[in-house]
Amino acid sequence: MINATCTTDQKVKITANPRKPTGGPTALDGDLDVTVASGAGTSEPVDGDPKSFYVSSDEPGETTFVVKGKADLGAGATVDIEDVVVLTVVGRNAHAFGLYAGAHEPKS
Repeated sequence: MINATCTTDQKVKITANPRKPTGGPTALDGDLDVTVASGAGTSEPVDGDPKSFYVSSDEPGETTFVVKGKADLGAGATVDIEDVVVLTVVGRNAHAFGLYAGAHEPKS
Protein backbone atom coordinates (compact mmCIF):
# COMPACT_ATOMS: atom_id res chain seq x y z
CA MET A 1 0.00 0.00 0.00
CA ILE A 2 1.14 3.52 -0.71
CA ASN A 3 -0.27 6.75 0.66
CA ALA A 4 -0.07 9.97 -1.34
CA THR A 5 -1.34 13.50 -0.70
CA CYS A 6 -2.14 16.33 -3.09
CA THR A 7 -4.39 19.37 -3.36
CA THR A 8 -7.68 19.59 -5.23
CA ASP A 9 -5.88 21.00 -8.28
CA GLN A 10 -3.15 18.34 -8.57
CA LYS A 11 -2.55 14.74 -9.59
CA VAL A 12 0.19 12.30 -8.52
CA LYS A 13 2.17 9.95 -10.78
CA ILE A 14 2.85 6.57 -9.19
CA THR A 15 5.03 3.89 -10.78
CA ALA A 16 4.52 0.14 -10.39
CA ASN A 17 7.81 -1.70 -9.86
CA PRO A 18 6.91 -5.42 -9.66
CA ARG A 19 9.24 -7.73 -7.74
CA LYS A 20 9.77 -11.50 -7.77
CA PRO A 21 9.22 -13.41 -4.52
CA THR A 22 13.02 -13.40 -4.15
CA GLY A 23 13.03 -9.58 -4.30
CA GLY A 24 14.47 -9.11 -7.78
CA PRO A 25 12.74 -6.97 -10.41
CA THR A 26 10.38 -8.44 -12.96
CA ALA A 27 8.31 -7.09 -15.85
CA LEU A 28 4.58 -6.62 -16.08
CA ASP A 29 2.65 -8.88 -18.43
CA GLY A 30 0.16 -6.37 -19.86
CA ASP A 31 -1.16 -3.11 -18.51
CA LEU A 32 -2.13 -2.14 -14.99
CA ASP A 33 -5.81 -2.17 -14.09
CA VAL A 34 -6.64 0.68 -11.68
CA THR A 35 -10.13 0.92 -10.19
CA VAL A 36 -11.66 3.19 -7.57
CA ALA A 37 -12.73 1.23 -4.49
CA SER A 38 -14.04 4.30 -2.66
CA GLY A 39 -13.96 8.07 -3.01
CA ALA A 40 -14.31 10.54 -5.86
CA GLY A 41 -10.81 10.57 -7.43
CA THR A 42 -9.96 9.14 -10.83
CA SER A 43 -6.94 7.60 -12.51
CA GLU A 44 -5.26 8.18 -15.87
CA PRO A 45 -3.04 5.43 -17.31
CA VAL A 46 0.27 6.26 -18.95
CA ASP A 47 0.24 4.15 -22.15
CA GLY A 48 2.96 1.53 -22.43
CA ASP A 49 4.36 2.38 -19.01
CA PRO A 50 3.79 0.91 -15.54
CA LYS A 51 2.73 4.34 -14.29
CA SER A 52 -0.61 5.95 -13.62
CA PHE A 53 -1.72 9.39 -12.58
CA TYR A 54 -3.98 9.45 -9.54
CA VAL A 55 -6.19 12.50 -9.97
CA SER A 56 -7.71 14.44 -7.10
CA SER A 57 -11.39 15.07 -6.77
CA ASP A 58 -12.66 18.65 -6.60
CA GLU A 59 -13.38 18.33 -2.88
CA PRO A 60 -11.02 17.37 -0.06
CA GLY A 61 -11.26 13.75 1.02
CA GLU A 62 -9.78 10.33 0.48
CA THR A 63 -9.90 8.00 -2.52
CA THR A 64 -8.80 4.37 -2.37
CA PHE A 65 -7.62 2.77 -5.61
CA VAL A 66 -7.04 -0.94 -6.23
CA VAL A 67 -4.16 -1.63 -8.64
CA LYS A 68 -4.02 -5.04 -10.36
CA GLY A 69 -1.65 -6.56 -12.87
CA LYS A 70 0.27 -9.67 -13.85
CA ALA A 71 3.95 -10.09 -13.07
CA ASP A 72 5.96 -11.97 -15.71
CA LEU A 73 8.12 -14.53 -13.88
CA GLY A 74 9.65 -15.92 -17.08
CA ALA A 75 9.24 -19.26 -18.88
CA GLY A 76 5.57 -18.46 -19.49
CA ALA A 77 4.77 -18.14 -15.79
CA THR A 78 2.75 -15.17 -14.54
CA VAL A 79 1.30 -14.29 -11.18
CA ASP A 80 -1.56 -11.93 -10.36
CA ILE A 81 -0.55 -9.09 -8.08
CA GLU A 82 -2.67 -6.48 -6.34
CA ASP A 83 -1.90 -3.38 -4.31
CA VAL A 84 -3.68 -0.31 -2.93
CA VAL A 85 -3.13 3.43 -3.38
CA VAL A 86 -4.77 5.83 -0.91
CA LEU A 87 -4.89 9.41 -2.21
CA THR A 88 -5.68 12.05 0.40
CA VAL A 89 -6.85 15.33 -1.12
CA VAL A 90 -6.54 18.58 0.81
CA GLY A 91 -7.91 22.00 -0.07
CA ARG A 92 -5.83 24.56 -1.93
CA ASN A 93 -3.86 26.75 0.41
CA ALA A 94 -1.23 29.39 -0.04
CA HIS A 95 2.06 27.77 0.85
CA ALA A 96 4.37 30.81 0.85
CA PHE A 97 4.20 34.57 1.21
CA GLY A 98 6.52 35.19 -1.74
CA LEU A 99 8.65 37.55 0.34
CA TYR A 100 11.57 39.32 -1.31
CA ALA A 101 14.00 42.05 -0.31
CA GLY A 102 13.87 45.43 -2.03
CA ALA A 103 16.68 47.93 -2.60
CA HIS A 104 18.45 49.42 0.41
CA GLU A 105 17.18 52.82 1.57
CA PRO A 106 18.69 55.30 4.02
CA LYS A 107 17.09 55.69 7.42
CA SER A 108 15.22 58.93 7.98
